Amino acid sequence: VLGNHTDYNQGFILASAIDRYTVIVGRKCDSRLASIFSENFSTLEQFDIDEAVHTAVPTSKCLNTPYCTCGCKGTWSKYCRGVVGVMQRDAHVTLGGFQAAIVSNVPAGSGLSSSAALEVATALFLQRLFHPEMRVDKTDVALLCQRAENQWVGVQCGILDQFTAIHSRADHLLFLDCRDLARYEHIPMPRLAGDPCCLVLANTHANHTLVDGMYNRLRESCFGVAAQMQRLISTHPVTHLRDITPEELAAHEAQLPPIDAKRAKHIVTENARVLRCRQALTGAHAAPADAALTKSALGTLGEAMFASHASSRDDFGNSCPELDAMVAAALKLRPAQGVLGARLSGGGFGGCTVNLVPASRAAPYGEALAAEYAQSAPGATPPS
Repeated sequence: VLGNHTDYNQGFILASAIDRYTVIVGRKCDSRLASIFSENFSTLEQFDIDEAVHTAVPTSKCLNTPYCTCGCKGTWSKYCRGVVGVMQRDAHVTLGGFQAAIVSNVPAGSGLSSSAALEVATALFLQRLFHPEMRVDKTDVALLCQRAENQWVGVQCGILDQFTAIHSRADHLLFLDCRDLARYEHIPMPRLAGDPCCLVLANTHANHTLVDGMYNRLRESCFGVAAQMQRLISTHPVTHLRDITPEELAAHEAQLPPIDAKRAKHIVTENARVLRCRQALTGAHAAPADAALTKSALGTLGEAMFASHASSRDDFGNSCPELDAMVAAALKLRPAQGVLGARLSGGGFGGCTVNLVPASRAAPYGEALAAEYAQSAPGATPPS
């Protein structure tokens, strides 16, 4: 919802679960082999669970998607392989061979964290299959799954997707301080004149891939600015962009490479947007009878979403023409359809937009958005 690329900068996020799932069923077997069938891809993949402890280093041709054919020890199954490996190597969990089947209605390549859903589902499946007596710490599971994606898949993602997949609660927004993972809270989704608000996801079908390693390059850019600012700021410690205020960044912007300064500006202002919305939403929840306060809080969130997308497009560089067209369509429909906010979802580069609307308007808004997008982006795949 908010907090675009802030997680690996030890910043703040405001996230939400969606009503989609990834399910794994299976059984133990006598061998040391993992045999996993994906209904979505209609493929069976196998790997030795003892060999899985060795991280697979992706090649320069690795797409980091379920469709990858670069030889990086699996396509979609490398996410499962990574979880099997990290549970054994780092969590010291004893596993055996197994046969499993996966079904999911989280669209792959849509920016809706299908990889994190698969990782978390795999971890919980293995725990229940081999160690049902084990107490599960949700944050530990999220961290293990993040490590699997970092070290076995090669995407240096932050904790946002895995933490959201396992910690979210229906009809709530999830606030997280990524420097202190114990500092999270569930904020009820506000109601507008008694009408609950909801999130409408619009899939552009522009495939959300990291084909050229852009995600990792953006991360490196952020860390580079933090290192430079550490030398420029003497008043307080700086380890990540989370430690920098907009005013401090503006004061030293001329001493930074222009493209890195723009990317840092997005992170710094995005953190401010998350904190501003959290304050507004928690204040509205504390006074549910104050309709004006709730309306104001939703207005703050909606404006922050639009501003977040503009910042992603203009400063951070992780949008794409299809996402921009979808958000522009939402802005055009704002007066007639009552949409409160819209922005790209997930890491960007393609996939979905997330739209904040009153629940009673969700269906007609979805239809109107699809029609407007088709007109503004001729030739594009119709959204879903």
